[in-house]
Amino acid sequence: MEVRERIRLNGRVISRDLFSHYFNEIWDMFERCEIADLDNSPARFPSFLKYIVVMSYYVFIKERVDVAVIEVGLGGRYDCTNVVDHPALTAITHLGYDHCSILGYTIEEIANEKAGIMKEGVPVLTVNQHYTASYPVLEREAREKSTAVIRVPPLSHYPNPPTLNSDTWSDNISLSLQIAKHWLNLNPHHQGTNIGPLLNGDVSCHKEPAKAVPFKIPETFLRGIMTCQWPGRNHVIYRDKVAYHLDGAHTPVSIGLCSRWFKNCTADSRRKVLVVNTTRDRHLADFLDIIRKDITPDLIIFCPNIASNKYIVKDCEWPEDMKQAMIKRAHQNKDEWNETGIPALSFSSVEEGVRHIEQLAQSSNQETDVLITGSLHLIGASLQVLHPTFLEDGNQEGAQKANSA
Repeated sequence: MEVRERIRLNGRVISRDLFSHYFNEIWDMFERCEIADLDNSPARFPSFLKYIVVMSYYVFIKERVDVAVIEVGLGGRYDCTNVVDHPALTAITHLGYDHCSILGYTIEEIANEKAGIMKEGVPVLTVNQHYTASYPVLEREAREKSTAVIRVPPLSHYPNPPTLNSDTWSDNISLSLQIAKHWLNLNPHHQGTNIGPLLNGDVSCHKEPAKAVPFKIPETFLRGIMTCQWPGRNHVIYRDKVAYHLDGAHTPVSIGLCSRWFKNCTADSRRKVLVVNTTRDRHLADFLDIIRKDITPDLIIFCPNIASNKYIVKDCEWPEDMKQAMIKRAHQNKDEWNETGIPALSFSSVEEGVRHIEQLAQSSNQETDVLITGSLHLIGASLQVLHPTFLEDGNQEGAQKANSA
């Protein structure tokens, strides 16, 4: 929704005032920079993502954070976040087929790029991968860096796992628990009780793949899990007769998890509408085939990642040529899918699609469940329409939960 959501302090999106303050400080530094590149021309400003990465590190230093969690932007090995020589820990979540034109078209190639975040002697945590062909690649890189890949246990193996309404998050929750545990073991002055070692014995003692030890989850950890907000993932917004289910899934595996979540939390008697879009080299037809294994939509709506054509949405505005290309693609997708006999419509903005859905629900007096998925950019545009004050409201709610804890 806004560029500042890329930087969070204590779980809260950085304020506009603080973002502006640090943005301008970094800008002034680059303007004063006299470094020249190899051909002796004046140093250029970094690209957008690199600028935000530089700014985020600067913010964390200036705000004196106890621990910084840095998420890779794309891949790992050559990503601009990959500049920390000796982090406390590195972690690799589920690998999947995404950004293939850059990272490679096989899981081994993708795993090789992801493994590039490993550092000499620094432990590596990972989940139980869907694609087991990734393990040899990850383990080879770990050996070269004098470390080991440690697999976290399933969430169900903990003595007191939290009760979740979806299994989508379970592996990442286990990974997060082990990350927190390891950091607290390195920084015992932050820890009220001892929650045990990461492993039983030294890594070198494990002939089988090293496995992290499950532990009794402290109450503070459980409270953090249950009050965690993850906008755009398993996210539901209710408006009159319509329940909008937003999930930014954009890989084959995550699309499957998303469709199962939608199926499990909706009633068969309600109308089902799918709003979808994809970006880059992702294949829409493959995504729709996966979704239709779990649900049969009564209507498919193709929308570009554009909130509205009537007003400019601050940080989500696209160049005009890109807007027109996205709109054209949405109309083409609709024409192709109408030929299959599946009812389909296309609109030039999310706002137009939402208006049609709500008018249809009112005119037919039928309660409707809508799944919006396929692109995080589409989710951002949808939140601009469905809940434009979400960032501020989310910050306030998060602060209230933290205070009540």
